Amino acid sequence: MVSSGINAEYMGTVLLACLAEMVRTVLLAAALVLSPGTHGLRLAQFFQDGMVLQREPQSTTVYGFEELIPGTEAVLTCSLRGRDLPPQIGIPVKTGFKAEGDWMVELPPQEAGTICDIEIVGGEEELSLSQVIFGDVWVCSGQSNMVFNMNGIFNSSEEIAAAAAYPDIRFTIIERVTSDVEEDDVGTTIPWSDPVNGNRNLKSFSAVCFFYAMNVYDQLGVPMGLIDSAWGGTRVEAWSSQDALDACEIEDNVMPNNPQNSNSYLWNSMIHPLRKMTVKGFLWYQGEANANW
Repeated sequence: MVSSGINAEYMGTVLLACLAEMVRTVLLAAALVLSPGTHGLRLAQFFQDGMVLQREPQSTTVYGFEELIPGTEAVLTCSLRGRDLPPQIGIPVKTGFKAEGDWMVELPPQEAGTICDIEIVGGEEELSLSQVIFGDVWVCSGQSNMVFNMNGIFNSSEEIAAAAAYPDIRFTIIERVTSDVEEDDVGTTIPWSDPVNGNRNLKSFSAVCFFYAMNVYDQLGVPMGLIDSAWGGTRVEAWSSQDALDACEIEDNVMPNNPQNSNSYLWNSMIHPLRKMTVKGFLWYQGEANANW
């Protein structure tokens, strides 16, 4: 009987301990759900320190996810050719897009070469981008001829070393992913870099895209932002929206074992997320995968 009483007391203690642990776990889970750091205001993933935004005369935008509270504004602290400029304010605007919770802030047009730190402040939440430079933004896409990187060209070591003379040409590589629905965000496999501090990253970047930028920079002297969103061996249908394919009466085509060549799968995942960006233009290298047309 004594032994039985000890067991009952022990079991009761264990039960209370288990209940306490369950309550602690539930409270911790609730804290994570409510935590601003976990589910709070955030930028689209390709908005990063040191990136390039489109220069004047266009205004440009930064955008992200979760609702902005009333009164949110973006504060720009900028300099141009070593001279500090007065603080400027960016205003939230309606996105005009379907995704619930999306937000967008329109920034005042900036002269080429302007460098800014941007803070988006709403209540207790704050987002920031540092050392953003304004210039011309180009999206470089298509298949393998665009993917072909700087490390594979003739005299690659010498050319990559020479690229260090172009610190105002900055670049990023979009993650190669597919989707059967239009996405609103996409990551980067190479963050925004420049050929001085990101010399190793340049080895993986599109040679066609970077040489184009150097040639243009030699003529205009305007900072360049290069977005490499390309995938070797892909068909143009994969890069086209469903609306465009419908207008051209292209038959549906889904390839489960080769999803990067399914209709619209790369448009959905690697182009559509960029649609709200202000850009100067596009470079597109396409053809071989559609040679049978």
